[in-house]
Amino acid sequence: MMLKALIFDFDGLILDTESPEADVWTQIYHEHGFDFPFNDWVQTVGGYGISNFDPADH
Repeated sequence: MMLKALIFDFDGLILDTESPEADVWTQIYHEHGFDFPFNDWVQTVGGYGISNFDPADH
């Protein structure tokens, strides 16, 4: 079968990957006894400006 088309979903209109990613980060942080810095993380999603979020800093 020859591939005739390829769909890229960079903006999340077809598949939401940001919500599951936030859920996983939250779970990982809680497993290690920390609160997930959602407000810092959300600034990095989708290229909304310069990121100050570094998981190793929290």
